[in-house]
Parts: sequence; C-alpha cells; structure tokens
Amino acid sequence: DFMYEMNKKSIYQLIIIHNFHLLTDLNVISCLNEIEKYPYLSLLCVSEEKQQKSTLSAKDCILPWLTSKQLRAEINRRKLALEEDNMDLLIDFLLHQTSPYSWLDSKPESWFVDALWKLEVQQKS
Repeated sequence: DFMYEMNKKSIYQLIIIHNFHLLTDLNVISCLNEIEKYPYLSLLCVSEEKQQKSTLSAKDCILPWLTSKQLRAEINRRKLALEEDNMDLLIDFLLHQTSPYSWLDSKPESWFVDALWKLEVQQKS
C-alpha cells in the first residue's frame, strides 16, 4: 500500500533501507521486489554485510573503502572539537574499523572529544 500511495504522487522518490542485512521478513522483501512495477519509485538498500542468499532481486554494488580525507571531512561536518594530533589518531583508528560511520553514529560526541576511543586502541594492543 505504501509504494502504491507514494507512486500515485507522480514524483520521483527514493526509498532507502539502511542495515538491510537485518531485514529477515521474507514478506517484506517480496513486497520490495515489486517496486519495479512503480515507475516513480526507486529502492536503495545499504548493508554493512554482504547478503549471501537474499531473495531481493537487486544489483550488488560494493562501495570503495573510505579515505582519510573523507573521514576528516565527516568529522569536521559533525563539528567534533578535536586537537589536530587526536584528529589524525582518530582517523587512523576509524580506518581500521569495519564500519567507521557506524562508530561515529554510535558514540556520543564526548566519547570522541575526550579521546575515549584511545581506550579501544589500547585494549587491542
């Protein structure tokens, strides 16, 4: 019903599903497969894990790894007040994580500003 109603507006729209790998309801995935019937709707599913046997008829696109320049821009966009040496160390730490943006999303600003992420580095050493 949702897709039908959205398509009736005759405005191009993009439906984004983040963490698609957590979606396990086959009925929902079956409904998503019907999106190709709606000319004004597009679907983008983003996942941090490769789906091995998904029933979603979609094209896989593997995104390239993040660069330090991109992470620096994201940290600046979030206005995290970091000293330059901590900025470089944090970027290096994030580049070694499987999901750097998830790390940035999952922690409060104080975790970065107070350099609590350094405890993670020490624990892995």
